[in-house]
Amino acid sequence: MRISKLFTLLALPLLAAPPPSHVLSASGKPFPLQIEASHMLARAIRAKAKPLPAFSQDLAFLPSLVQGKQVVGLGEESHGTSEFMALQASLLRQLVALGFRDLALEVSPDQLPQLNAFIKGTPGISVEDAVLPLAIRATREWVDTVSWMREYNTKAPSGERIRVWGVDALDISHQVKALQEAFGHDTPDLQRAVSDLLAYASKSIFAPPGGPVVTEADAQKALAATGVLGGALAARKETPLESRMALNSVARQIEFALASLQGNVDLEDPAQSTLNTGFQDRAMAEAIRMLAGAGHKVIYLAHNAHVQRGGILANGGYLPTETMCGTLLSMWLRDHYLALAMKTGDGTVTAARWDFQGGLQTMMVGKPQSGSFEAALQKAFPHRSIFLDLRGMPEARMAFPERLIPACHEADYRSMALSVPERAYDGVFFIPSTHASRVLPRPAKPEVK
Repeated sequence: MRISKLFTLLALPLLAAPPPSHVLSASGKPFPLQIEASHMLARAIRAKAKPLPAFSQDLAFLPSLVQGKQVVGLGEESHGTSEFMALQASLLRQLVALGFRDLALEVSPDQLPQLNAFIKGTPGISVEDAVLPLAIRATREWVDTVSWMREYNTKAPSGERIRVWGVDALDISHQVKALQEAFGHDTPDLQRAVSDLLAYASKSIFAPPGGPVVTEADAQKALAATGVLGGALAARKETPLESRMALNSVARQIEFALASLQGNVDLEDPAQSTLNTGFQDRAMAEAIRMLAGAGHKVIYLAHNAHVQRGGILANGGYLPTETMCGTLLSMWLRDHYLALAMKTGDGTVTAARWDFQGGLQTMMVGKPQSGSFEAALQKAFPHRSIFLDLRGMPEARMAFPERLIPACHEADYRSMALSVPERAYDGVFFIPSTHASRVLPRPAKPEVK
């Protein structure tokens, strides 16, 4: 089965949707009861929310909010919003001061070697080169954030420096190389296992034109190799965290490939293709759990859909919310996990069209849908940014339409969900109007003659 069509979509938190009638009241005309519930929620928000000062100012409530937490999930309604990135930078600076020094990003590890080298102070790397591999996050806002990380690390003691981890598992080339370094000169059995993984990683599960494609036999052989390496890791007195995380990501990606090749995940059917997020999110959750288990205090930066605790009921596909990263972290870490969302009322966003024509571009977000979570937030505070603690808020226990903009956006039902805010998030940052992020210019590709 060819699965190249949806290669780019695999990295998105939300994929294509069925007709609007299949998304309950997440699109189309809302029910009267839903409108009234939204008005009640707006009144409760107005009474409970805290004003959000300029992003450069510290939040007085943040230390008590994160006290006792091992992992803080920082969600974002979209990946291409300037104000979200500015708020993330401010929260990152404050959380680092509170002992959170590990940043887990919703990107693959192969996107981060330049960035981690840069923030360590390695000479000869520009900040733009460090940020460009981050794709939709390759922005001027992230240039500023990464520059601050480097400045912080140059002054911090070695045990208190920031490290950025790629916890997505869609590309495993970097992890396989890490396993080669860890086991490539060991016993013949381990060398053969590494060789099998290298052979697997040299092919693609995404069927590039003219390139070598993974077969089911390749995937079975590679999965057996991860078992051999896992046994070797378990037998060692000391198991490096990096090796355990690398092996876990590799195993999850191979499992995803096998499910695809065996027809258990139909990637040609957009509604069914969301099932593969279960593999992506489980890999992310397990990587973060390993960091937390090793005593690290972690900031998990991803889309709201990944960060949420489990309150999303529908999103246009058949999203298995019980396997989303934040849901798993909430189940495993319980009160040691904090899920914070970022929402906007209207404005613009950097995103791609659903047909991927034209690349990243500035798009309109549009006014919130009547009766939606965003409509209640904007009705309560049309001109002021706020933070809302959703815990113990009965008005937020009903299901509301919620906007979740992935890397693709055309202001239609594919960016809508139905969720229970209090169950999905512990708190939400709301900015009434936002702007598209400032994307770095991509280097021109050399012409092929």
